[in-house]
Amino acid sequence: NQVASVINSIYDSAKAYSLRDRDEGDENIDDISPVTRMKLSCRAAENLLLSDESLEKLDINWNILKGRIEDWLLNNQDHPHHQTMQGFRDGEYARKTFNLKMIRNDLMGIIGSNKPWEVIVGQTIANTSYKETCNPNSLQDFLGEKLVSNLLETNN
Repeated sequence: NQVASVINSIYDSAKAYSLRDRDEGDENIDDISPVTRMKLSCRAAENLLLSDESLEKLDINWNILKGRIEDWLLNNQDHPHHQTMQGFRDGEYARKTFNLKMIRNDLMGIIGSNKPWEVIVGQTIANTSYKETCNPNSLQDFLGEKLVSNLLETNN
């Protein structure tokens, strides 16, 4: 509400966007004009790292990464995040909905990149074009329909 009042007081016909993690709630959120409010379709921004397009940017695919996670689990049983990584595996690798906050940097190491995950996700989003249909585990699927229709479509 404060953002809307500030935007309205400074700009005529302004548009603003608010993007939040979905966490465990519903991805639907009401707009407060002129702010278009959106939630990710995936659990949190970290999950965008495991979209097909982000993995492709890192020169890896999901099947290879799963194999590397299995190896990591076998060889890092004393690691402080082992239990969380095992929970990810035991939850059938729910890459869209699992809480990855604790293991996001471990995943980057397993992938073999020293870049921050935020950089990869940002670059992937910046280079993504709108597609009429999207596959499960695609970046569009993780971002959600409202975000895609408000941002990706208008940039093409």
